[in-house]
Amino acid sequence: MTLPKYTKQQLEFLQADTSGNLTVLERSLVAQLLAAMHVQVKQGSAPDWILTHSGKRFSFQDINPDAINIEDIATALSNICRFTGHLDQHYSVAQHCVLVSHLVEPHLAFEALMHDASEAYCGDVSSPLKARLPDYREIEGRVDRAIRAKYGLPLVESPEVKVADLRMLATEMSMFGRHGAQAFPDPAKYPPADLMGLRLLPAEEARVAFLQRFELLYPGG
Repeated sequence: MTLPKYTKQQLEFLQADTSGNLTVLERSLVAQLLAAMHVQVKQGSAPDWILTHSGKRFSFQDINPDAINIEDIATALSNICRFTGHLDQHYSVAQHCVLVSHLVEPHLAFEALMHDASEAYCGDVSSPLKARLPDYREIEGRVDRAIRAKYGLPLVESPEVKVADLRMLATEMSMFGRHGAQAFPDPAKYPPADLMGLRLLPAEEARVAFLQRFELLYPGG
């Protein structure tokens, strides 16, 4: 028997199943896979945390709200380039977030500004790759929810913010000439914004712009 690819969480669920649906052999294979995962993590001896720009330890296993810091978020997002860096010039996630915050109604602007904040800790993984990494998506979701809880944002992204994000993506695809065989997002459904004359900001300017927008919009500031 060959098991399909499962995440650690899915294997643990199967291991805990007492319904009798699994054969003895299948249970043995599940146990072996879980043991192999444990050995790989132990042998790699990689910590479960990263050191942020401000010197905080951000743990992916046990997310501490005190480790979430807006200066770290702004710094990281300003250094991360959109489209996994496949551009002629640096165009940061921080600037993208600022622009998205201008495409929504004022009461949604803060949520729009922070919609990619989890990437400050998880990195900006391309959508095609992310779709093939269920464990990453689970971790990113937990980080996103922790950030949303800290800053008083809805725990689920507002539909209007998602639409604005896709409009901005359509704008960027047009702006950078990134058109494949099929346009995505559909510009008829997500009309690009008018950003004629937009200047791409260096990382430090994007960081400052993000922080200034945060200070303007954050209701707890």
